[in-house]
Amino acid sequence: MELGDSIEALRRDPTSPEFARQVREGARARGALVQYAEAFTERGRRLAERGHSAEAIASYIESALVYEEELDELAQAARLYQLVLDLDPAHRRALFALGLLLHDLSRFDDLVSLYRTRLDQSRDDNERTTLYLYLAEILSEKLGQDVAAFEEVMRAARLAPQNIRIISRLERLGERAGRVDEVAVAIGDLILNQDDTHVRAALSLHLAELYMGPLDDHQRALAHYKAALSDDGGNPEILSAVEDVFRERERFDQLAE
Repeated sequence: MELGDSIEALRRDPTSPEFARQVREGARARGALVQYAEAFTERGRRLAERGHSAEAIASYIESALVYEEELDELAQAARLYQLVLDLDPAHRRALFALGLLLHDLSRFDDLVSLYRTRLDQSRDDNERTTLYLYLAEILSEKLGQDVAAFEEVMRAARLAPQNIRIISRLERLGERAGRVDEVAVAIGDLILNQDDTHVRAALSLHLAELYMGPLDDHQRALAHYKAALSDDGGNPEILSAVEDVFRERERFDQLAE
């Protein structure tokens, strides 16, 4: 059967695995990748109209992969992954693939919208924390919106108060946004939610550094040095030499890994 005849047969009966196979194999044999991708896009549309969502998604993804990996038409692939998400907003493969494509296409506003839409849908705290951090990275590094990025990291910190990996981003963006005082509050919450005394000590030392530096409150810095000693029981030089707090940064970073 000629390729055109196979495509027409698939258009008439998009549910047929046999017609789909004929189009796939016939198009590849002839190097007709554009016709292949277009036929499976149309197949996905017709399947969706008939209520065959799972089959439509599979057809859209097959077409998207041809556009992305073989035709290098990233915008077309992105459009198809969006169609998948229109059918199944929780489709992780499509969400991840679309996010990467939007990033590669420098469509950062669209990427922000994608993550915000998923945040509205997700009830998984781990996923939401990750999405807040992704948003912060895009807003800060690609769109230059440090204040908005700081707000997203703060949301992540409130959602996951035991996640000490958030601190470095929080501190960096807090400095850029001029909100170091809120960083200190967030670190204090992290301390309250930590059971590991060594981690608490490292956090207290990091907080002391903020009060010795940009927050310029030596009384509070001293209180956090004492808290670190209470939790850790070692390094008495902290109280006699403020410089020691800077040596604790490496230790803090190792604990956060």
